[in-house]
Amino acid sequence: MTNENKKKRYYWIKLKDGFFDTDEIDFLLSQKNGSDYVVLYQMLCLKTINTKGNLVRTVGEMLMKYDEEKIQRECKYFTLDTVRIALSLYKKLGLVYEEEDGTIQIVDFENMVGSETQGAIEKREQRANKITIDRGIDKQIDNVYQDNRYKEIKSIESKNNLVSISKECVSKETTGTHTHERPTLEEVTEYVKSQGLQVNAKRFFNYYESVGWKINGEPIRDWRARLRLWDSEDKGDNNGRYGEINDL
Repeated sequence: MTNENKKKRYYWIKLKDGFFDTDEIDFLLSQKNGSDYVVLYQMLCLKTINTKGNLVRTVGEMLMKYDEEKIQRECKYFTLDTVRIALSLYKKLGLVYEEEDGTIQIVDFENMVGSETQGAIEKREQRANKITIDRGIDKQIDNVYQDNRYKEIKSIESKNNLVSISKECVSKETTGTHTHERPTLEEVTEYVKSQGLQVNAKRFFNYYESVGWKINGEPIRDWRARLRLWDSEDKGDNNGRYGEINDL
């Protein structure tokens, strides 16, 4: 695009969201042909875009003022009577005023009309496209982060499970389908007391601890049953392997 085209300027009317709620427009709409008056007013604003709110047009080196007939010819959808009444109402409501030379001027024109060059439009569109692309990239990065975070969490959970299994294996040795429990001295002592046995808990524990909790090379599957067996075989004999219950 050439620099000349980039300088080409586009105009538009900037209507506030409360435009139709203003007293002036509300009054116009209350009239018999009120909607025509409001539309005509907007058309006049558009007609003066290139003349900064003045209802004039340039013919060669001359400026020709818009009169009622000219307005009716330019805005051909309205009758001449409608144009005359509308202009009278605009002046009374302060929407337009007439210069000393008879030129009609739109009031507050600067705040009602906006403009933008073609170059500015292209830059705005480029910024909008860049924002869209950046948001797409951010979303992709966020998705990758979430995916990696999920994998990290699953890895930590897996490691924790392995640690838990390893700790369980420390207290339980497995042989075939049977579980080999190795009790602590406290567990043995507590069981002796709870069952009212006369076995010396410490000696029982030390003995089987020294032989790896095995009998004839086979792991003891139920140390509680073995403890009860000790008690039933030699009950009442405190001189042998049993001794006092609380002898720890």
